[in-house]
Amino acid sequence: MWKRKNSVMSMWATGLLSLSVLAFTSCNKEGDENLGEGSMEIQVTDAPADNDGIEAVFVTVTNVKVDGQVVEGFEGPKTIDIMALQNGKTEVLATDRFTAKSYQNITLEIDSEMDEDGDMPGSYVEMSDGTKHKLASSAGEKSEYTFKGTSRVMADAKSTVVLDFDLRKFIRESDAGSASSFSFVSKSDLDGYLRFADEDNSGSVKGNYDGQIAADEKVIVYAYKKGSFNESQEADEDASIQFKKAVASSEIHGALTKSFSFYFLEEGEYEFHFASYEENEAGEMELNGLIDAESETNVDLLNNVEIQAGVQLTLNVIANGI
Repeated sequence: MWKRKNSVMSMWATGLLSLSVLAFTSCNKEGDENLGEGSMEIQVTDAPADNDGIEAVFVTVTNVKVDGQVVEGFEGPKTIDIMALQNGKTEVLATDRFTAKSYQNITLEIDSEMDEDGDMPGSYVEMSDGTKHKLASSAGEKSEYTFKGTSRVMADAKSTVVLDFDLRKFIRESDAGSASSFSFVSKSDLDGYLRFADEDNSGSVKGNYDGQIAADEKVIVYAYKKGSFNESQEADEDASIQFKKAVASSEIHGALTKSFSFYFLEEGEYEFHFASYEENEAGEMELNGLIDAESETNVDLLNNVEIQAGVQLTLNVIANGI
């Protein structure tokens, strides 16, 4: 009799547990729905490529995912000249509605073979002399790249995120006999080093550079999250990608003004490093060394440059040599 009662009690407890789990799952699902929906607009931008002979870089996007969810609002395939989107310029890639919560990953599927009009190649580099070089991919015809960041979609509101291609990281050039060959850097090399920024939580930098730049030299500024720069690794000549951990980069322009700029930097603390490149006998730009630079306003460029959302920071920099 006791055993039967115990058995009945066990069945009752099991049933109660099942109902509890069901109720929790149901409430959780309803809670997810009760979060509401908002819209997310996905834009793309770029930092300049190193090769001065490159006129344009066309990339064909065939699919967009946010945290693994296919973006239905993307109308693809879409072929974009990434190099036309520098110095704060952007292009809208897709807009869709999402559950109101935080998102961390945006994945693009890129086609190397066929562009939006069905012509070949799908993704390619166009040189200043008009020649085109297909951007090959080690993954085959199509490859996926994930940009990481944080964006909060609010109910009944619109958020804007900006994907930074940063072509210095994204494409690689190699010599193939008398011609150049271009390819996408492998996904494994770029994993974790492509970023997107939430526009509402981003600031910008305008800078002026007081230093000599020779005719055969270029100076590039790299922005790093505070504490993430390691010179022996980032400036290693044998590294597959130099300055890999840089959040963004900017080439100093102008013979007189010598200005540089950064856009869509998420708020936080940064450090800025200045690198000199010189042209070698083959006409290629090689790293000459890091430049000792300081701010006229006593901002510690190497340790504590604070970026605030919606604020444009001005940096006046003095170069003290390599």
